[in-house]
Amino acid sequence: MQTAIKSKWNIWLILPVLLMAVGILGGIGTKFLVDIIVGLKKGNSVAGSSFFVLLLLYSFLIYSMYYFLTRFPSITISGKGIRLSTLFKSTFYPWHTIRYIELTGKQSNKFLFMSSPTEATTIVLEDERKVFLWADLYRNMPVLRTVLERANYLLARNGDLENLFDGSVNGNNRLQERDVREEGVVYSGNHLLTIHGIVGVAVLIFMVYFMGEAVARPNGSVTSILLILPIIVMMVGVTSLQMNYFVITQHYLIIKNPIRFWKRKVYAIKDIREVVVETPHRRSTSLRVIMYDFRDNLYSAGSLRFSTWKMLMHELEARQIVVRNESF
Repeated sequence: MQTAIKSKWNIWLILPVLLMAVGILGGIGTKFLVDIIVGLKKGNSVAGSSFFVLLLLYSFLIYSMYYFLTRFPSITISGKGIRLSTLFKSTFYPWHTIRYIELTGKQSNKFLFMSSPTEATTIVLEDERKVFLWADLYRNMPVLRTVLERANYLLARNGDLENLFDGSVNGNNRLQERDVREEGVVYSGNHLLTIHGIVGVAVLIFMVYFMGEAVARPNGSVTSILLILPIIVMMVGVTSLQMNYFVITQHYLIIKNPIRFWKRKVYAIKDIREVVVETPHRRSTSLRVIMYDFRDNLYSAGSLRFSTWKMLMHELEARQIVVRNESF
C-alpha cells in the first residue's frame, strides 16, 4: 500500500525560466566582465559605472538562483506529516501542527519589490504561520491536492492520518474527448476589435506585404517565404491564445477559439469545483476552470466585455459552481 507521495517538478515551466535568467543575465554580465578585462590589459581606464553594472547583474543573477532554490521546495506527504525540502534546508510539519489547508486560492508571490497574485495551496499552522505551495510549479499538483483534501477531512474530525492513502490517488491530467451536440449560449465578443486582434492583424498584414516584396524582387526566392512563413504562423498562434470564448449548454462548459477552430475543451458542469475570473500579468482577462479532482486550466478571453463576463459568472453560479471574481 502507498505510504507517501512526492511532488514532481513542472520542468517545462521551470527550465525556460532558469535558462533565461542564467543565459540573459549571465551572458550580459560575462560580456561586461570580458570588456573590462580586455580594457585593463590594453591600459585603458574603466568607468566606475561598468563595475556597478557588472556587480548589479551578477548580484541579481545570484539572488534569483538563491530565491528559486530556497523558496520552491520539493514536497513529500505521508501519514506522519508534510516535508518540504530545498537544497539548503528540510522542514517537517507533523499533522498535529497543522490547523487546516486552503486547497485553492491566490496568494502574493513576492520577488524583490515585485508581487504577483499566484494560485497556491496554503498550509495554515497552529501558530498562525502560513506555508505556500505554488500550484504551477508541480505537474502532479492535482494529485497532491487530492491527498491534502483527504488530510483536511481527517484533521477536522481528529481522524487517523495513517489512513491518508486508503484508496487510489492516481490522477489523469487529460480531459476526455466528448462529442457534445447540445445547443448552448455563446459568451463571446468581437475578436478583431481587441488589442490582441488589432495587433495580430497589423503584424499579419505587414509580414504578408514584406513576404510579397521579397518574392517580387529579382533575386527573390522560395527561401524568403520559408523564413517569413514560420514567423507569421507563430504570431497568429500567440495572438489566438487570447481569443478563447465560451459556450454553456445544459450539461457542459465548452471552450472554443475562432483561430484554432478545430480544437475545443469540454467540461461537464457536474465535474467543475470552481472557476476563477482573473487577469494574469500582461494577459487578457481569463477564466480558470478547476475540476473536482483539482485539474485546472486557464483560458484567456480578450473579446469578452464586462457585461458578458457578468452574464457568464451569473450563469455559472446558477449552475451551483463556485465563482471567484478577481478581476471586476
